[in-house]
Amino acid sequence: MTGRPLTVLIVSNDPPILRHLSRFLNAFGYHARQIRTIGQAANVFQAETIDFVIMDSRSASPESLEQLRRAKETAAAGFVHTFLLSDEPLGERLADWLANGIDDLLERPIVYGELLARLRHGARIVEFERRLARQSAHEPLTGLLPRGPMLERAEQRITASGASVNASFALLVIDIDFFEQLCSVKGRTVCDSWSREIAQLLRDRAADRNLISYFCQGRFCVFRPQSTVHEARDWAEQFRLRTSDLSRPAEECVSSITVSCGVASDVSDLTQVLGQAEEGFYQTAVTVPRT
Repeated sequence: MTGRPLTVLIVSNDPPILRHLSRFLNAFGYHARQIRTIGQAANVFQAETIDFVIMDSRSASPESLEQLRRAKETAAAGFVHTFLLSDEPLGERLADWLANGIDDLLERPIVYGELLARLRHGARIVEFERRLARQSAHEPLTGLLPRGPMLERAEQRITASGASVNASFALLVIDIDFFEQLCSVKGRTVCDSWSREIAQLLRDRAADRNLISYFCQGRFCVFRPQSTVHEARDWAEQFRLRTSDLSRPAEECVSSITVSCGVASDVSDLTQVLGQAEEGFYQTAVTVPRT
């Protein structure tokens, strides 16, 4: 995996467990993160890169396990390996725990050498699952998520935000103007290179790359959580300014290419906002100079 310390989120309302596990994990090069209730997990998963969860069964209930499962689905880093710290022998209720999204069980009292071995094994699983997800989910031309997976992640963000006062969101739909006509004149290879450049600009500008999508045929979409339509328009204007740095080989014989942005905002209905953004493109075209 990466060179950063792997992060372990410990969920327990038992202070000694939180203290002892955190000290041990930090001493062996992990980054221990503590929460007392599972209700805090969704915000942590979205804001930080969490690799493992150790959940205390004394703090667990069917409802909290379901909360944990939903929170893990919103994790910015992708797959999270979950341990349950259990008072019961590992053979009892194993099927029940696994069915509730638990990947592995740790039995009390904790054998710390065994915990380290389980974490090393779990790290290989996390790396495999995340690599597999990247390979299967991302669109090969631009490396961005296709329409369906990105909109699923956007829906998860909307659901997780709940009744928050900052729960509004904005969508930007970005079209390369006259894309099909340009492809017929310049060829698909040239148009593909433009699509890759726009995709890279969007990756550079977006806070979360899993909320950018390449829909098809020169069309992109950006989901901006906790954003008003005015903030989204400001973002589009900044994107327009960034495109001025782009340049292409002279043999393409194209002085400029324009990209139109449709912007819409709401607090709940993603499908409706997407339709509004696709229908009404932002009045100021984004100009991408080419030399």
